[in-house]
Amino acid sequence: MTRLRGRPGAGAGGVRPAVTVAGHDPLIERLAGAVGAGHVLTDPDVLAGYQTDWTGRWSGLARAVVRPADTAEVAAVLAMCSAARVGVVPQ
Repeated sequence: MTRLRGRPGAGAGGVRPAVTVAGHDPLIERLAGAVGAGHVLTDPDVLAGYQTDWTGRWSGLARAVVRPADTAEVAAVLAMCSAARVGVVPQ
């Protein structure tokens, strides 16, 4: 899942609180290198809010939520996920 930083409704000041990257997932580590570890969310409690749509009818699982700051970071995230053959759901 990809979520842009500063999106309205994300929390105080429009930005969700940072959650540090956990584990040793190589893709997660590369993503953190591209956008900063504070913008790759992996905490299960934080991910839960992103894994069900607003209707409550559809849900899925995500390894992480990545919050790129600009188009260059979006391009880097998409390239890394494509190379790893990992699907992306933009929000």
